[in-house]
Amino acid sequence: MFHDRARGAHRRHGLAFFGGAALLGIANMPIGLLTLELYIPDAQSLKDKRQVLRSLKDRLRGHFNVAVAELEHQDLWQRSIVGVVGISSDQKHLEESMSAVALESEKLLGRDLLGQEIEFF
Repeated sequence: MFHDRARGAHRRHGLAFFGGAALLGIANMPIGLLTLELYIPDAQSLKDKRQVLRSLKDRLRGHFNVAVAELEHQDLWQRSIVGVVGISSDQKHLEESMSAVALESEKLLGRDLLGQEIEFF
């Protein structure tokens, strides 16, 4: 990997990376981020919390083509911030997909879901 100072890019394997994004000749590839804030009052240990998160991750990954990861509060038993990311070549499809993921998350988590936010980049 080397840095192209004139263009502000890093090169790796023939791809140009600007701020972490590779330019592959694709014009505009929207990215959707759903952030979920969880409070799991029934969790009495990190093991209990992981079970809830694993169920959520498996369900969302199985039904939607998304990536799911815990972003914050990994060391707390009853709190979590989870990020769900999707990408599509069609903005409208991405918006519909991320809304469906948000609805499914509400169904799965119920009262454990404190808040959610969808952003597009």
